[in-house]
This record gives sequence, structure tokens and C-alpha cells, in this order.
Amino acid sequence: MLRRLLVVIFISFIVLATQPVYDVSADAWADGTEAIISSSGSSFAIQPDGSLWAWGNNGQGQLGDGTNVDRHTPVKIADNVASVESQDGFTVAVKSDNTLWIWGRTTLDVPEEEGVVDRYTPTKVLDDVVAVASSANNVMAVRTDGSLWAAGSNDFGQLLKEPDLWYFRRHFEEIMDNVAAVTLGSGHALAIRNDGSLWAWGNNARGQIGDNTTINRHVPVHIMDNVASISAVSSYSAAVQTDGSLWVWGEIGHNIGQLLYGTGTAREIHSPERLHEEVRTVSLSWRFVLMISTDNNLYGIGNNSHGQLGNGTDNSANEWIRIMDDVDYAFAGDDTALAIDADGSLWAWGFNQRGRIGDNTTTSRPRPVMVMDEFMSMGAPIIVAAEADTPNTGQEESTPDNSDNPFPDGISDIELPNEITFPDGIELPDGIGLPDEIELPDEIGLPEIHVPDEIVIVSDTQQTTTLLLTIGAFIIILILLVAIAVSSYLLYSLNKRFN
Repeated sequence: MLRRLLVVIFISFIVLATQPVYDVSADAWADGTEAIISSSGSSFAIQPDGSLWAWGNNGQGQLGDGTNVDRHTPVKIADNVASVESQDGFTVAVKSDNTLWIWGRTTLDVPEEEGVVDRYTPTKVLDDVVAVASSANNVMAVRTDGSLWAAGSNDFGQLLKEPDLWYFRRHFEEIMDNVAAVTLGSGHALAIRNDGSLWAWGNNARGQIGDNTTINRHVPVHIMDNVASISAVSSYSAAVQTDGSLWVWGEIGHNIGQLLYGTGTAREIHSPERLHEEVRTVSLSWRFVLMISTDNNLYGIGNNSHGQLGNGTDNSANEWIRIMDDVDYAFAGDDTALAIDADGSLWAWGFNQRGRIGDNTTTSRPRPVMVMDEFMSMGAPIIVAAEADTPNTGQEESTPDNSDNPFPDGISDIELPNEITFPDGIELPDGIGLPDEIELPDEIGLPEIHVPDEIVIVSDTQQTTTLLLTIGAFIIILILLVAIAVSSYLLYSLNKRFN
């Protein structure tokens, strides 16, 4: 019996020790900026408990608090929210149960005869959603199976149909598969597929698709590989590759044009051009850009007429200005900037019309002002593949054939001990013996484990601690079993001596 217990414990220990420790994320490419948004005079932020807060312009009910009254300080809108997007009078959000909600002035999920409606509170429109992107005329959602669904206008082929100025879809339809992330400009879309490749389509009049043409595309065009995060606004696009390089293309504003070309005029770039190195993530606004470096410092460049570069002046800059240190995420809005620092504090600065900064004033702020603390602080994103030690190099992954091996890879040849040796002087009592042979079942069935197509593996202290505690527990059990054997022998010897 003792040997059988030891064998079972040994096998369990091997199975546990060889399993990778996973932390699974719904969107492996998320750069975190969906936790904070500022657009069209409204601002939104998600706290760590999943509560959504909003402030600023509420003329069309886009804050979602049941009114159309502007708010100069954050008000709570909903619970269990995972990400949020806001554009031109309407807002969309994904909840933690993977449902998509919309509110504000919208035609989406509205019968045609009703035209445009103002929804003052969130309304559910779609299930099984992990990420969402929006523009003035479109909403696109990535679903749990990696499919991309879209609604809205098709005037430049955004819905992957022949461009049609009059075609408008009020309900979502599937347009693409194997998608991990999506972002929208004004009439064009960028999507990262599961293999890290970047694809673009739609309006290309300024080269914003990046295929070295100005031809509109209603079929996705492959742009580049090894992409970690993307951002788009108006006729302008940017991508950060996994090596930390920042690439831009499309219609470049005059301040960034100064940085690239030494001239203060706007320029068009029809294919990606390297702008910077050692970049973690980037957020584009039409007139300025925010960038977080790999050492988590926040920089800005471009127009500064409302203090959106956060340096205490209204002087525009054609060189990167260091704004804050130890920043997790930042978002460049309409002349307003938001950032979450490493402590989880939410900061805002720049244009404060209609209270979009959230400091209970309408006074513009040329330097960061803390709006609330304990906001979502998620740390630098780590983008790796489903294997614990192997980067994701392709869309499909092969699975070794282990149909004849009931054990995990690498431990198919386990030699169990033929005998258990006790320390000198310790023997089992007469009449008590271990079986000469242990018959194990031909196959040990382990529960089927499904690993999602896109996952994020991070260094998880809690899971590592749990694993170490489990190993320690097994060692303690082994010691106790040996102690039981010794005690049994001593009790037997004492009983025999006194009888």
C-alpha cells in the first residue's frame, strides 16, 4: 500500500511540475489604452474593479449616466467593464462577460425606420466579444473565436465590400478571421492577425494603408510582420513592432514632418517609415502624438496649443518632450491627454472644454493634473505565444502525436523504482510486506485542457508560489509516509516485546 501511494504521488508530482504556468488574456495584443479614452470632449476610465467612470461632454448621452448633462468630475457608469472606446457622440464598451454595449447618438443596432437615436444608458448589441474599435462611421469587434465583425459605413470599403457611398450596415456582420486586434482611422482600418502580421484596408487617399499606393482597398493588404500594437487617427497610422521600433505612415502633421524631414510642412508617407526605437506603445491624435518608451517614460511631440504636451507651455514641439516617468499607459485625445502611472493614478492635461480633464473646472491644464487614484494599472504588456518558451511564429501551431503516451511530452520514459530502501536499522515488521509488483492501468487519462489561440504568458508570482507550495506539500507527505512506516515498525516491535 505504501509503495502504491508513493508511486501515485510521484506521478502526480511529475505531471504537475511539467505543466506550463499560464495567465490567459482575451486579447493578446492589447496595449492597455482601452482602459482610458478621451474623444470629442468626453473622457472615460476603468478602475481595477471593472467600474467604468466618465466625464466631460454629454450632449448626446455619450457618458451613459442617463442624462445629457456635461460632467466636470468622473461619474460611475457601469460595472464589470473590460475596455471602452468613444467617438463623435457615442461610446462602446466590452464587459468582462464578453458582451458589447453601446450608448450615445447612434444608428447601430437600431431599426432603419428609427433613424438616429440618443441612448442615455448602455444597450447590449453583441455577445462573445473580446475587443472593440470605433471611428465616426464604423464599429468593429473582435470576437472570442478571432473573427472580426463590423458595422457602419462602407464608403471606402471598410466592410470589405466594393466601396459604396450609400451602403450602411446597422447590424454587425463577420468580415475577417484570425484577428487579434483592430484600430480605425477615418475610413481605414488596421488589424493585427494572430501571427503578428499587420493588414490594412479602406481609405488610402493619403497613403494611410501603407502599401506604397494611394489606391483605396476593399480587400485587406499585408503591410508588415512582428507587430505588437497599432494606432490610427484620421488619415494617419502607426505601429510598434516587437523589437520596439515605431513606424508611421499616411498624412504626417507638420510638427512630426519637421522631425522626419527637417521641414515644417505636412507630408505624406505611403509606406511605413521608422520614426523611433525602444518604444513600448504609441497613441495618435491628429495634432500630437504620445509615446511610452521601453523604460516606461512618457514623451510627446506635435501641436501644443492647449498644453497637451504637458510641459507647462503652449509651444508646439518638433522634438520629443519628456512629460512623465513611470507611466503604464497613455492616450492622446482631441487636444487632451490621459495617462495612468505605475501607482495606478490617473492624470489628465491639455484642453478642458466641457470638463473633459475631470478636475471640476473648464480651465485648460498645460501640466498633468491627478484626476483619481487607484485606477487601472496593468504594467507593461508582454506579448508572447502559447508555448511557455517559444515565440509565436505562425498562425497555426502543430501538435505532436502523443496518442500512445499518457504522460506529458518529455516524460514518456518514467522508470518506477523496483524497491523502496529504508534507512539502516529500520525494517518492516514480520508479516507486513509490500507487493512484489504494482500493476498500473495501461493508460492514465488526464483531463483535456483547451489552450486559447491567443494568450499572454506573464511572470505570475502568485502561480509560481502556488507551485512551490504544492511541491513542498508533496515532500511533507513523503516524510510523513516514511514516519508512519517507522512508527508502525516501532509499535510492532514494542508489542512483540511485551507480549
